[in-house]
Amino acid sequence: MPSSQVQEAITRDQWKVAEGEDGDQPLVVRFRSELRTVEDVSGYPHLLLVNWNYESDERGMPKDSELESIDDFEDLLTDALEKDFQSALVCVITTEGSRQWVFYSSSVDEAAVRINAMPQKEKPYPIELLADDDEEWMYFKDNILGECADDDLPEE
Repeated sequence: MPSSQVQEAITRDQWKVAEGEDGDQPLVVRFRSELRTVEDVSGYPHLLLVNWNYESDERGMPKDSELESIDDFEDLLTDALEKDFQSALVCVITTEGSRQWVFYSSSVDEAAVRINAMPQKEKPYPIELLADDDEEWMYFKDNILGECADDDLPEE
């Protein structure tokens, strides 16, 4: 049974934004702020990384011409994976020609089926999927919250 604490955080949909640098390139991280205090993450044992490499501007951010497609894809992706709380989007990382959506899922196989069933535009989405077991959400806790857990971050 998926965690009700995670489901409540998805429903409330509160985000924070952290900005910094990765080397000499800007780094933007959006994360669900309520997930910082969630203790029960049961039912979401699988880390799923969805990566879109894009043609970047001089700062490493998406060009305006590609940004709309990336944003549309994000809407379709979250609709497909978060309906019925199958997966939880915990953060989005944008830097150096790449946007990555970090999900935790109850089933990687079901998430893949849902992604493959998403409507495509004129050509397939240029994405890569990576999955791993992470029952304790250590990737999120160590790599995202460990760097972005500042209470002074603005709400999105």
